[in-house]
Amino acid sequence: MIDDPSLTSAYALSGKDAVRDLYENWAETYDASFAEAQGYLMPAKIAEALVKAGGTGPVLDVGAGTGIGGVFLAGAGIAQIDGIDLSEDMLGVARAKGVYRDLITADITADITTRLGAIGPYNSIVSAGTFTFGHVGPDGLPALLEVAAGGCVFALGVNAAHFVEAGF
Repeated sequence: MIDDPSLTSAYALSGKDAVRDLYENWAETYDASFAEAQGYLMPAKIAEALVKAGGTGPVLDVGAGTGIGGVFLAGAGIAQIDGIDLSEDMLGVARAKGVYRDLITADITADITTRLGAIGPYNSIVSAGTFTFGHVGPDGLPALLEVAAGGCVFALGVNAAHFVEAGF
């Protein structure tokens, strides 16, 4: 387990178990120690981009974490928001925010179609901070395409250096 959760620790992760351990440990303090302290804008920008592109619910928030993105989506008038994340503890914090219809603990690089097929398909899919170093590469995209409705709007924030390095 990583005892000092931080962005540096997060970028240095290797493997699903390490990612899960970091975020299980970080869940209760993530919003204050990272999002607020760092002025984390990506969830707000993703919600803004989705609305601008005409995205509607139902929407899947990939790597929902503590639900910061869901709060911005709901604030923008988006309804029927589901979240998926590797960390049950992070989703516990998200659940308390009261903006999600459903929250699913799962690995998006595995076959999530069975888990989400009964809930979806999704008109919109969003993600802020999941496609980055030490987390998820382009191997997470095929499963998302499987649960996307025809004409689905994607608003995905991808770390620019990771985008190039991982071959998106």
